[in-house]
Amino acid sequence: LQKAIQLDPRNPEAYNLLGFVNDQSDRPQQAIQYYEEALSLAPTFSAARNNLGSAYLRMGKTSLAVEQFEKTLRYRPDDLTANYDLGLICLQTGAPAKSVAHLEKAHSLAPNDPAVFFILARSYFAAGRKEDGLKTALDGENNSGQDADTFFMFGNLLLANQQYDQAAKSLLRANKLAPQTPEILLSLAQANFHLDNSALALESMEEFLAILNA
Repeated sequence: LQKAIQLDPRNPEAYNLLGFVNDQSDRPQQAIQYYEEALSLAPTFSAARNNLGSAYLRMGKTSLAVEQFEKTLRYRPDDLTANYDLGLICLQTGAPAKSVAHLEKAHSLAPNDPAVFFILARSYFAAGRKEDGLKTALDGENNSGQDADTFFMFGNLLLANQQYDQAAKSLLRANKLAPQTPEILLSLAQANFHLDNSALALESMEEFLAILNA
């Protein structure tokens, strides 16, 4: 990459790749310098702009990250990465309505992405839109195929948002796909407890404890 820059010092792709390499090697300051160099050569280079935003985000510089993602959307409103990351930031900073707007856009761009389903469902719940949150969570599960981790992830989301009946169903599916998984059994016991299904809750807890004591 350094040789590529020597041959073509005005190649923004090379600077972006050097930034990414430094980012992955936990050298964020050097990464930022390379991303900024790439953007000085190509200000509308969305990959470098989003990489710069992500680097700032990992450093805890949220406002600088938001600035970069918003710049991306000014000239590329259909950018998946910028919409997703802004949606996540808005959710984490207590702005669920803005989060929903960005994540609905992300979902329209990546309708089968389980991560987008999950964060969008979280945002709906945070915005008080429980029906939309439940529907999105169920759509995310149905889109996942037979994946225990996905059912567990959505089951816990539903459990946290007091959707106990559906949470129990999701966690039961996770348990069938990955039996004797302690984390699944514990969440399933909690869901059944909230549903006053004491026998089922006790059954999951006994299995959970037996695995821990084995």
